Formats: sequence, C-alpha cells, structure tokens
Amino acid sequence: MDKIALIGGTKKFYEYLLASGGNIVPMNDVSKAIADESLAGMILLPEYEDGKEMVEQMSVEDIEVLAGRKRKGFRVFAENYYCFNYYQCSVFGYETTGKICHISNENLCAQRGLQYKLGGDRILQASGAAYIPAAVNFRDPYVHEQFVLLAKGNYIGTSQIAAKVVRPDPMLIQSGSVYSCLLSMTNFDTVGMRPNCRWKKVFSAVFSKVLNIPAEGLEKAFEAFYPPLETRMKPDDVIPMECWREKEEQALMDAVKWHFDSGVILGDGTTGSVEMILSSNLELYKARRGDAGLYTGWLTYAAGKYFKNEKWQQVGLNNFEYFLEHAQLQGGNLDGMFAWYTHKDAGPLWVWCIDSGRCGIALCNMYRLTGKEEYKDRIKRLADGFLRWMDGDLLKGCRQAYDDPLVDRPFEKAANRTPDFYSEMGAFMTMAHKIIGKQEYLDAVVKVAKKLVDSYPDNFEFHGHTTSARNARFLMLLTSVHLAGGADYTDMINHLIEYIGSLQMPCGGIYSEDNMNFERGDPNFSANDENGITTPWDNDRISDQLYCVNNAVASLSLLNYVPEDSGIHKKEGLNILHKLLEYVVKIQIVREDKRFHGGWMRAFCMNLGEYYGLNMDKYWGPYCIMAGWTMGIIPLALLGDLENRSPYMFEA
Repeated sequence: MDKIALIGGTKKFYEYLLASGGNIVPMNDVSKAIADESLAGMILLPEYEDGKEMVEQMSVEDIEVLAGRKRKGFRVFAENYYCFNYYQCSVFGYETTGKICHISNENLCAQRGLQYKLGGDRILQASGAAYIPAAVNFRDPYVHEQFVLLAKGNYIGTSQIAAKVVRPDPMLIQSGSVYSCLLSMTNFDTVGMRPNCRWKKVFSAVFSKVLNIPAEGLEKAFEAFYPPLETRMKPDDVIPMECWREKEEQALMDAVKWHFDSGVILGDGTTGSVEMILSSNLELYKARRGDAGLYTGWLTYAAGKYFKNEKWQQVGLNNFEYFLEHAQLQGGNLDGMFAWYTHKDAGPLWVWCIDSGRCGIALCNMYRLTGKEEYKDRIKRLADGFLRWMDGDLLKGCRQAYDDPLVDRPFEKAANRTPDFYSEMGAFMTMAHKIIGKQEYLDAVVKVAKKLVDSYPDNFEFHGHTTSARNARFLMLLTSVHLAGGADYTDMINHLIEYIGSLQMPCGGIYSEDNMNFERGDPNFSANDENGITTPWDNDRISDQLYCVNNAVASLSLLNYVPEDSGIHKKEGLNILHKLLEYVVKIQIVREDKRFHGGWMRAFCMNLGEYYGLNMDKYWGPYCIMAGWTMGIIPLALLGDLENRSPYMFEA
C-alpha cells in the first residue's frame, strides 16, 4: 500500500486518515519527506494545533526536488501553502496575491471534475475558515492538466447556482498530481462547514486520489469523525402517537432550557435577555430587542406554569417586566407602541408595526396568565396607538422613527400592502377587542383585511420575506378577523390552507417558496437581504423556521376554534399543523454545545436532512437561532398544542 507522509494538521485529521484505510507516516521535516523514495506522496498542512494557519514557503532547493518528483507522479495535498514566485507556482499551480485571510460571507462552488462528484453546480460553505488569497497565473510545462475544483464567490443559490460569478477566486486547484487547497479544509468544523454531506464527498474525491485508496472508506470514516449538527430524530422518522406527548414535552422543555444555557436570558431576568445566536459567527448577539424579550419572558413564564417550575415562572416574569418598562413608549402619538430595541442612547430609534403587534400578543397572553390589571391598561394603550397610526384602511407606514424623549412628529411613510406588517397586529387587535371591548379595534382590522384581500396576490407590495411566509401570515390575519366575527373569509382561508399544504413534504416540513417576486422580475429579488432561504432556480426543499414554519404553526393553531360545521377546511388544516409540529420536534438540535442544544436554526434542508440553506442574508442568516421569532413562536405553539389552545386567541 502506498505510503503517504503527513506533515502538520490536527490529531483528529490524522486519525480520520488512518480510519479511512490510508498508510500514513507522520513526519515533521518537508526536506526528508520529499527526498524519501519510499513515499508515494505527501500531505502538507499548517500546524493548526500550534495556532498556525499557513505553511511557509519551502526553500528553492526543496522545490527543485519536489518539481522533479511531481513530474514522476508524486502525489501532494498542500493546504494554505504560501506560494509567491514562479518556480513555486509551477509546482503548486497558483501564486499568492496576499497572505492569510478568513472566509466570512463568501460561498464555494464545485467546478469541473468535482461537479461530477457532487452532482452538478453544488455550493458549500466554510464560515470562518482561514484562506490564502491567490491567483492561478502559470502552468507547469510538464503538466497538461491544471484546473480549479472549488471556487469562492458571492454565489446565489443553495445547490445549483442562479447566476455565474465574475472571476471567482480559486480555492482548490489540481495541477497534475498536486492538489493545492487555499483554505483550512482539513481543520474541519462540523458547525461552520456546510453541508456536511457535500464536504464528505469533497474529502473522498480528493483524498482517494492522494492516498490511492477507495472513496467508500473515506466517506464512512468522515461520518464517524465529522458528524453533522445532530437533530433529535431524522426528518423522515415517524413518531408513534403513543410517544407524541412525551416527545412534545421534551422538545418544549429543551427549548426553554436553551434560553438559560445559551446565555440568552441574563441572570434572573431582571436585566432582560439578549436577542439570538448570530448566523455569521454563531455567538450571542448581545442586544436587547423588545419583541424577542417579551416572547422570551412569556414563554418562560408559561412553560414554568405548565411544568410547575417556580424558578422559570419568576425569571420569565422578571424578563417580561423588564421589557415592558424599557420598550413600551410613553407620550406623543406613539404612546403605547413598542421600541424595536431598548438601547435608546445608541439607537436605532425605530418602531415596527409587526414587532409591536407581536408585543401585544405577548401582553394579552400574560394578562390571561396573571390577571394583572396593569397589563390590561398597556393593551389598551397599544391598541389606541395602532388606531392613531391607521390611515383609513392601512397603516401610514410599516415603521416609524421616534425621538427620545418622545415628541409628536408626523408619520413618515406611505402605507404598505403586504400581510407581513399586519398579521400579528391583526391578531392582537382582535384580542384587544375582546379584552377591552372597543369596537374600533375590530373595525380597523376588518378594513385592513378587506384591502389586502382585494390586493391579493398581484398587487401586494414587495417585502423581503418569502411568498410562503407571507401567506402563512395572511392566514393568521384572516382567521383572526373571521373568528372575531368581523367578516367571512371562508374561501380565502381555505385557499391559504391548501397553499400551505401544497408545500408540505412527507417528513412534515413545509418548504420556503418565493416564486411571486421572482416571476414579476422584481430587481430586488436576488439581492434583498431577507429574500428567503430557497430559490426558484433549483429543486431544494428548505424550511425556514424564522419566517415561514413558525408563522405557519401559529396561524394554523387558530383553526382549533373554527366550528366543526363551518365551511372552513378545519380537519385538513389541523392535520397539516400536527405533521408540522412533529417535524419541528424531529429537527430540534441535540448537541453538547449549549449554544445549540434545544434550538432551531433558521434553515433546514429536507433533501439533505441537515441544517443548511443559502441566501444573501448573512447577518440574521440561515443559521441564526433567534429568541422570540423562532425560539418563542415554535415552543409556544408546542405548548398550545399540549394545552389544546392557540396563543393567538384570547380566552378568559
């Protein structure tokens, strides 16, 4: 069996190569390795475990020896090798244009022969990995094949690229028997390098050639040494009905624990909570956001009552009270509305209608749970604030700037025709109508619903969320109005139930779809930073837990209150809901790392069976775990299912 020298790298990678069936000889001297005629090849890596991310350029004498051995077929895999002159370039196939950098927002795409191995234009990610900026400038006159296998660029798409990238940067180059990797591929990070199943193919394709061993062993060892981010179950697994309640309770409990263990909840809650685990670096985003904080407090308190956990109840109440005190505005025409963030000295000083509506839903539920009269007064102030914001049948704008201290100032923007801004506002206003008894609250929402129904779908205005998320929200608005007796929207509700059902996969998940804006040729579609997870250019099936799945389970839960003899397709809708709740239980993250355990990232690819999905949004991004939106709405839907109620309908 061919002997291959290994210089540098990590202990884990060495053990992986051994488990794959390779005949690996650890060495620490490049000169000895390239001079040893008993060796058929060499793997040259940075000393990662010593904190190094780059291999320094070898001497001219050594490169002369290596060039001669390359012409005889000596196989080399070199990673982050600092190559900066013609002679070096003739061996390794590239010349550097800079030293070490780090991958942040760029994606990688398979090229040429690697496309065949991965099945076409396949996109990968290596978030945070070190890399050497390089240009492919020269050819070795003794080598007749030299090409790029992986290229880096701002690719749009998830599997197949939607548009070619001009002058992509080379990242994996083959020059004869030499493979040059310009990123820290072998220092593999099972969290930041996605999708795991494609990287497995890359490793097997390259190292089967370098080591001259079968690819199957490399793939099998990869699964053992570099497993993907684990989930509670596989998406296609079936949860027996007799186990469902136990599984649902465990998922709810782990979701609440995530808020404590990840550090999202600050201490005992008296100083609030922070917003999320960011997608870009998978670290805490230490900002206090009003709607996320109120949902965190509500969830923790409500789950504490369900599980009879007094600590959770107290922390939840503390957290809720903190955000009531710091986020609900007092004075001016925005009195009662909720600030987007509570950091008034630093900004941003914005009020969003969707966030304020969500805050109102939390208020109504905490009023139901605690009976505090103060909450009832706050509900009235918020609902009256929405009335001031209304301009006939729509809001004057989706967001408003405010001053600190508050002063009266005119509302700034034109009305926006999209359910994205009205669903939670509508649900809150119908709940406030029931609590306060003020008819104007319901009347305002009836006007909004009529305007949006009349605009559906061709005259909806563009916003960054997907068509599927928009329709899930629309279902919440129309069902709330219908159940409150404001108007009969049976046909439209049935249409939206049917639409959501058409997106449901056998595993129970619904995929994110955004054909509406794409078919219009909207110029913002491919560049908008929140245009969704999946794209209409390929056949990926990716669920979006931040905007789509969470809003779908919330909206569908309202069907519990539809009379059995109505014309609404209640049974079909609740069946979709149950399958979707099973899906989120199955894909809940199970991992020792406390940042992730009990959480749901935004993007899960049902085709691949792992957390993966690309779009242009790198900040919130595909891999954020966000309190309130994902980690509030989904667990509260599980709790509602356990209690046979919906959080979006007020019951005294």
